[in-house]
Amino acid sequence: MPTAKERIYQLILESGKEGKQTQDIADALEIKRPNVSSILNQLTAEGKIVKTKTRPVVYTVGSTEPMTSDTSCFSTMIGYDDSLQKAVQIAKAAILYPQGSLHTIIVAEPGAGTTYLVSRMVQFARDVKVIEMDAPFVKLNCSHYADNRKQIHHELFGKTTESFRNRFEEAKNGVLFIDKAEMLDGVDQSAILQYAETGSVAYDQDEESDLHSPKLLLILACSDSANAQVLNNFTSKIPMQITLPALNHRPMDERMQLIDRFLSIESTRAKMKIEVDDETMRALLLYACKVNVKQLNSDIKAGCANAYVRTFTSHEKNIRVYLKDFPNYVQKGLLNYKQYQREVDMLVKPNATYVFDSESTLQKYTNFRPVGDVYLGIQQRFRELEGQGFQQEDIARIVNAYVDNQFRSYVNSLTRQVINTDQLSKLVDGKVVTFVREFVEQCEDRFSKHYCQVCSMDCVCTSMLC
Repeated sequence: MPTAKERIYQLILESGKEGKQTQDIADALEIKRPNVSSILNQLTAEGKIVKTKTRPVVYTVGSTEPMTSDTSCFSTMIGYDDSLQKAVQIAKAAILYPQGSLHTIIVAEPGAGTTYLVSRMVQFARDVKVIEMDAPFVKLNCSHYADNRKQIHHELFGKTTESFRNRFEEAKNGVLFIDKAEMLDGVDQSAILQYAETGSVAYDQDEESDLHSPKLLLILACSDSANAQVLNNFTSKIPMQITLPALNHRPMDERMQLIDRFLSIESTRAKMKIEVDDETMRALLLYACKVNVKQLNSDIKAGCANAYVRTFTSHEKNIRVYLKDFPNYVQKGLLNYKQYQREVDMLVKPNATYVFDSESTLQKYTNFRPVGDVYLGIQQRFRELEGQGFQQEDIARIVNAYVDNQFRSYVNSLTRQVINTDQLSKLVDGKVVTFVREFVEQCEDRFSKHYCQVCSMDCVCTSMLC
């Protein structure tokens, strides 16, 4: 069971910049106010929290790292300063706790990034010298032993011999990470929690009074869909709890960064640049990833592999990845385009091709298609989607999104081609051009401003048309 001090510290951590007042903490944790005040004074003296000079006093988390520390370890995580900010803050605090690092449990959907976060925690612990640089990092994924629960028990608590060391012994002075901890049986859960609370654990074939006290940081990970009673059992006795958001709960620009990173990694492996069209980028942004970041990465690997085979046989310079290189469920992401059009259009421009290379840079260029090519593109999309078994209604929605983006690209292209009002009058009735010109001149006289002849706006744009 976490101590009162640990519970108070956790509550303040979770409050973020808003902080907590003494009475709020006392009410939330059902601890007497004088006891809360005493613990808050201790945490303040230790530099773990700071208090405001206002009345009433508000307590917030102080710096979770030494001034000389470098945050680059966690900054490799996309979203470390946004959707993952609270998770990173708690992870740092768990490592840097004054009386020794606090055991931690991470609750998340499968594939949400638990393993990567744990690797960053271990690296951070090494960077700030909480553990030695060569300290062991021992992992046990319980799902690997789903059909043999006895083997899980043996791996964790088996008697040490000349030829075998259990995971607790292997992790001495380092970190023990137990993934899918909800798969542990009741006996093993109790033994794990006993260690979390007392620092002691019994091994097989020991006498009842024989306990071992390996010094290590224990990190558990559980799926958020695990049995509620099991989760409650862990979270009520493990001092620090971290929750990771699912991919569909993270900002879309973070998903774009993930796509960028994964495609750049594939470019490095293939030693070739990878080109992706705008339609494929939209689908990757919008399809449902049931296994979160892990699935997004896996699907991009598969799509690039399919494209590489085609490129290898055609001897092209770059790998060109198309929507047809991905499974149907990825392509169906385009059905969500209308719902998220504004967000997507801020990230993906119509008719653009994105180029990824090993430097993790993302470039884009517009490759406008003449109207005739657009018609051919529509026919091709219809045939491809029909051949893949899509329903007519879904085909219509996907093709409509395609046409909409082609049309917007076409309009933008026309705008760039209009140099003066003589050309404009070939596209629009001359009376309309005259009316707009006179209206703009009146506005210029009244407001003493100059307006762009093309866009009819306050002339602050950088367009060569002004």
